[in-house]
Formats: sequence, C-alpha cells, structure tokens
Amino acid sequence: MKNILKVTNSDSQAYSENTDTALSPFRRMTLEVLACILVLLWLYTGLDKLADYNKYWHSMYLQVFPRSVLKIMVPAVPVMELGTAILFFIYRYRTLAYVLSLTLLTGFTTYVALIYLGYFPKRPCACAGLFEHMGWGGHLLVNGALTLVAAVALIIHLKGKGVKGTV
Repeated sequence: MKNILKVTNSDSQAYSENTDTALSPFRRMTLEVLACILVLLWLYTGLDKLADYNKYWHSMYLQVFPRSVLKIMVPAVPVMELGTAILFFIYRYRTLAYVLSLTLLTGFTTYVALIYLGYFPKRPCACAGLFEHMGWGGHLLVNGALTLVAAVALIIHLKGKGVKGTV
C-alpha cells in the first residue's frame, strides 16, 4: 500500500511533460485564463451555429464565397470550432488547439477587415449570437482582440514547452 502513495521519479517526470513547468505561476495562470477565453469562444460560437443551423446556413450562403466552397465550409466551421475547444482539454493537443485558434481567428478577422474596408460588399454576419448584432467596426475590434489573445496564449504556451525563439 505504501508504494501506491509514493511519488516516483517517473511520476514527476510524466507530470512535468504534461504541464508548462518552465512558466512562472503568473504566466501559467495567465495561460489558463487565455485558454478558458478561447474554449468559451469556440464552444459558444460552435454550439450557437448548430442550435440554429438553418439561420447559420442561410447567412453563410449570402457570403461572397462560391457555392462549391460553402458546401464544405458551412459544416466545417462549427465542427472546427467545437473540435478546437475539445483539443484544449487534451494536454497533448494543446499546442494544436492554440495554433488552430490563431489560424481560425486570423482568417475570420481578415475576412471582417476586408468587408469593413470595402473589398467585399457588406454582408449579413454569419457569426454566433452576440457577435451577429455588432457592426463591422466593432466586430473587427473584438476579432482583433481575440486574435491577440490566441497569439499571446500560443507564445506563452510555447515558452512553457521550452521552444526556442519565443518571447
């Protein structure tokens, strides 16, 4: 029975491989807060799209993308959002979750910026819940802030994993 409670060197090594041990407590807490923001964002937006899929589908088909692209994009977006949220809960895939978050948000933000700057005609927003009621300028600010959250989180996470070249 004593052996069960005894922490071995291999136990602590396994724990250190599954945490950002190179981070200070402040950075570790900051990273967890940023991860929670991203998880909540992806759960909220993905579930909202699925909850009213017909409305989401209709608003997506009013966007500038070709129909052939929309056939793949419409179901893929909520799946990617929910899948990204789930990856945050599997530590082995957290780096992928941060990269996907940054990639998705960069894509969404770029699209909103192009609409805001007039490169595309103004379209109804296919975003979830609260986001669909924002103007394009507000939407761009929120997306920009969330993109920054994802970028900072990825940098902190990589620093905790000991990746060279991170700030």
